[in-house]
Amino acid sequence: MYKTQELIFPSKKPGKPFDFPEKRYLGYIEQDEKAKREFSMTMQHLDVLLKKQKYICNYCYCQLNEENVSADRINNKKGHEDGNIIISCVSCNVARKDMNIKAFRQKKLIEFNADRLVYSIDEEESDIYQIIGYDANALYLWCLGNEMPCGRLTTIDAYDGIIDDIKEDKLFGFLECDIETPEHLKDYFSEMTPIFKNIEIDPTEKVIVKHMFDYNQSRGKNMAKKSRKLIGSYFGNQILIYTPLLKWYLQHGMVITKTYSFIKANSHRPFESFMNQVSDARRGGDVDDSKAMIADMMKLVGNAAFGRSGMDMSKHKEVEFLSNAKTIYNATEHFTFSSKTELNDGTVEMVKSKRRIKLRNPIHLSIAIYQLAKLRMLQFYYDCIDFYFDRSDFQYQEMDTDSGYIAFSAENPFRDLIKPELLDHFKKHKYDWFPRDDTEENAAFDRRTPGLFKEEFRCNAMVSLSSKSYICYVSDKIDKETNKPMIKLSAKGVHAMVAF
Repeated sequence: MYKTQELIFPSKKPGKPFDFPEKRYLGYIEQDEKAKREFSMTMQHLDVLLKKQKYICNYCYCQLNEENVSADRINNKKGHEDGNIIISCVSCNVARKDMNIKAFRQKKLIEFNADRLVYSIDEEESDIYQIIGYDANALYLWCLGNEMPCGRLTTIDAYDGIIDDIKEDKLFGFLECDIETPEHLKDYFSEMTPIFKNIEIDPTEKVIVKHMFDYNQSRGKNMAKKSRKLIGSYFGNQILIYTPLLKWYLQHGMVITKTYSFIKANSHRPFESFMNQVSDARRGGDVDDSKAMIADMMKLVGNAAFGRSGMDMSKHKEVEFLSNAKTIYNATEHFTFSSKTELNDGTVEMVKSKRRIKLRNPIHLSIAIYQLAKLRMLQFYYDCIDFYFDRSDFQYQEMDTDSGYIAFSAENPFRDLIKPELLDHFKKHKYDWFPRDDTEENAAFDRRTPGLFKEEFRCNAMVSLSSKSYICYVSDKIDKETNKPMIKLSAKGVHAMVAF
């Protein structure tokens, strides 16, 4: 729903006076005794509250009587005590549970205005009971421990039957090709388009539509200009695809329309032992605090292994600090000059391009790792979530490089929403996707197993602007330490400061 302002309140017509029923009062005494809570509520206090509230419910404003009146505790951790009571109808008392009073009143008001609100056009829209964020453990490390392109890379021309050879594992490496999604599968891939590519985006009205175009124009000098962006798409022209990802595309019905060339490599797992060493070191840090520093160091080493392989050496510069005017002039006129900055006392920071650069980094590893990361996220969506759940019961809210936030239409989706015919299949393959939870030892071990998806955050409200720019929170619970709503915030490139 969209419009939640200028709502109409229900009638607050006072009810007929009556005394709070003694039978219900005695029931609260018995209830607190069983729960071992303190009871200090008086009948006189309840009658005063009834009169003060004009014999109507504090939440939905319905008229009260001896049959539907109840004493709702403000703080459910305390017993029925004077000062901790709000008079409400029985149905509101039961429905509120631990929900914040202000939030529950707003919920009842929205329910009353349901016929006046503007809803989204999604005909399959379900109530959202839970939003769960899943994070892939050490995703890049998992990719590094998988099949990597090894040996001397050789380029061969594409030939008839090359696709069949890739399917039959006779070829391993990278295929340069055109690939597209057939029309009949575009609806299937609509939620998460399968092709990831960098293209140049020109923010014209045709591309970004009128509303965003007008907003961009209003920014004046700060308006967005033509730039390259990573996007999801239904097709790719002359793109290089790693064979494990390519096989997934073909298995899911995508079509290769043209092939250009193939970069041939050998398939091995040279970094599998390294992946296990990093994971074991991190497990050791979880168990023994004295090894926490080693665990953090190994995490850094694991990340650096991938980062180093993808470093662009061509962008490296040399920096000198010069003060002699003639030397500064000569350096400025030299073909390696890049930029200069004047410092104090006539000193100049001179930035120069390197005369020689050895491009010796194995960048093909980084390309393979990036594509395996995309493959894992596609597998999680289409081969796990979309496979076991009906699309009317879930929706992706936000996706990052190694995580995804999913809205479900039940409190416990993996118990209540899995397709009945796939329940046995899920039980058999559950731990291919998620950490084991059968014993504490297995749970602790799998917490550091690369590639498994662990629960990162659970909430019931979320606003997602883009990847790495979102806020998710629990609207009806308060953090005990901060006395504020429980939130998780991501605002990459923006100073994170949120006030509630």
